[in-house]
Amino acid sequence: MHKLVLAATILVGSVAIASAAEPLATEPAVPFNWTGFYAGGHAGVGWGDADYTFANDEGINFPSQNYFNWEAGDTFSHRMGGGLLGVHAGYNQQYENFVLGLEGSLSLANVGRSGIHSPFNWNDTRQDTISTRLDWLGMLTPRLGYASDRWLVFAKGGLAYGQVRSRIDTYSDAGRFDVTKTFSRPGWTIGTGVNYAWTNNIILGLDYNYVDLGSFTVSSFARDSETGEIDTRGSTHNVDTAFHAIMARVSWQFN
Repeated sequence: MHKLVLAATILVGSVAIASAAEPLATEPAVPFNWTGFYAGGHAGVGWGDADYTFANDEGINFPSQNYFNWEAGDTFSHRMGGGLLGVHAGYNQQYENFVLGLEGSLSLANVGRSGIHSPFNWNDTRQDTISTRLDWLGMLTPRLGYASDRWLVFAKGGLAYGQVRSRIDTYSDAGRFDVTKTFSRPGWTIGTGVNYAWTNNIILGLDYNYVDLGSFTVSSFARDSETGEIDTRGSTHNVDTAFHAIMARVSWQFN
């Protein structure tokens, strides 16, 4: 009898030990879902080029022609650089691993360069400078991405719209004059990026954009920089701007 009880005790103990050694069954992790609205902020840097083409010829538009250049067809280019800071919002819809989205963004910008020596008039008696700057930039871009759980890589392209400021200054014995114009320009953009869902709501990202705002024409009399009076000097020229931008971003996804 005692042997039977002892054997039963050993059997029950063995089963208990074996049961304790078996790992508990766990449910598989649910992949992150990118579907939903999101909004956030971004900051980054931009760099690119501003290309000037002087189209005026003597006697066409202004009494004192070719004041800021030598002859029709003169060209000049300079580099631009600076920072951007803005906000964005959009919506994603996930289909298995593919993610379709639409995003709008608006950024304040200081991408440009000022006080560049003109190649046409720079001597002991006269000094001309050229300045160009992007003041703000908006973009509306459809996106196509591929998701792997909390990682999302995507490509995008669409509409860009920005404000570009152009200024040519001349300093001479006759005084200081400038031709300054600001234009809001439509254009296009294309880019790519990567997002990472740090939490179920906080999305970190990095993206690249190429933006081309096309060209605009400046045809204006010069202005006396001291008095504001309009002078007989003038210029007709085209300004073409295109640049690259890299943005670091953080977003909140509304689940």
